[in-house]
Amino acid sequence: MQTLLENPLLLVLVLAVPVLVLVTPFRVGWLLAIGLFAWADSSMPGVEFARRAWVRFAVLLLVALHGAVRLRGRGRAEPPPTPAVLLFVLCAVSLLWADPFDYAAASTAFLALVFTVLFGLVTRLAFTSDAAGATIGRIVRVLLVLFVVGLVPFGRAEGLFVEGTGRLRGFFNNPNGLGITCALIAPFVAVFASRAAGRERFFGWALVTALAGLAFLSGSRTGFGGVVAGVSVALFTRHPSKYLAGVAVVGVLAGAATLARSDVDLEQGATGNLIRGQTIARLSGRLDRWAVGVEMWRESPILGKGYMTSRRIQFVETKEDGTAAGPDTAGQGVNFHSQHVETLVDLGLLGELLLLALGVTLAQRGRRLARVAADPTAAALGAAYLGTLTAVALDSFFHNWILTPGSPFALVFWSLTAIVLRVERDARRVVLG
Repeated sequence: MQTLLENPLLLVLVLAVPVLVLVTPFRVGWLLAIGLFAWADSSMPGVEFARRAWVRFAVLLLVALHGAVRLRGRGRAEPPPTPAVLLFVLCAVSLLWADPFDYAAASTAFLALVFTVLFGLVTRLAFTSDAAGATIGRIVRVLLVLFVVGLVPFGRAEGLFVEGTGRLRGFFNNPNGLGITCALIAPFVAVFASRAAGRERFFGWALVTALAGLAFLSGSRTGFGGVVAGVSVALFTRHPSKYLAGVAVVGVLAGAATLARSDVDLEQGATGNLIRGQTIARLSGRLDRWAVGVEMWRESPILGKGYMTSRRIQFVETKEDGTAAGPDTAGQGVNFHSQHVETLVDLGLLGELLLLALGVTLAQRGRRLARVAADPTAAALGAAYLGTLTAVALDSFFHNWILTPGSPFALVFWSLTAIVLRVERDARRVVLG
């Protein structure tokens, strides 16, 4: 309550969004929910993570109920890819050995709600490729509005820049959030700009440049590298060239540079140095955390320790000499800063193989849409999605939000995925006759 009173704009949103969601068309209520979903993280930095997650869950549940009423009998749902279904089944089955059970069960229910809303309801808005493009355009505009509002002093809970580092974060709690969000939408903006003419084309490319600039100022190497690589891959898919292939490689190298320096921004998340069984005296970068994750994975290599279990393993912050530096922060969880390491720990080798299979499936369907769709708009969406998927794949080695149901970045990515897969399925039907 104190956080709401200290941030009048957030208070207005909390009071107004439920009313607006209920009285507006589903597409408007859903877009408002995306905004509040993201704001729950950025405007409540002092609120416990679990409480922020419950705020997001309540918002998404409201959207689900609203969509179930407004979209009854309209359009078709898109079934999630088979690897995604199997991955969710593994998450659910892992509840049998997850510890603590209540946190894992709540996370699994949240994940089910996310996929139900996105694949069961949002895809109904993409009844044609033009409608799908318009829906994605609305997502982009909502995020751009949040970027702008984040520059307004009363539009954010904390400073515009991270104190002591000079990294731009805008309305995000973490500068990496700004960088990865730019990477998620930049390929779509670039493809839209490449298809436009005149003034729209100029402003489109200006926006791509601005997104690259914001990602650069955020200090997120995977964010900036993701923008460069994602845009290059999207444009290369439409018009192959050696130059674009080279630029894409540069973007990947820029993201991989996360490992090249010791001043990795690990303290911008929920964790400090880790401890499990023994204290690691000094963590100079992600490699140290990954080493801890690999050791934990070896304890249960096939099925893992249970979905989201790693987020609740106890640790304490430590100084370089190994002495305690702060209070026990158990309950915030271990952040391995790698989706693949986290998946190995939580869901074992089987979960990691399913995650990789999911990535391959998404890439195949995006490429098929870009290459065989007779509709130019559908083909453009396929190319743009391949760019976004490239950025996400790069970031997945250094951050872990893809399977986190409370992540605003996951909500945006899976929204784009569900819409594009719906278009791909319709395009495949046309090709097959």
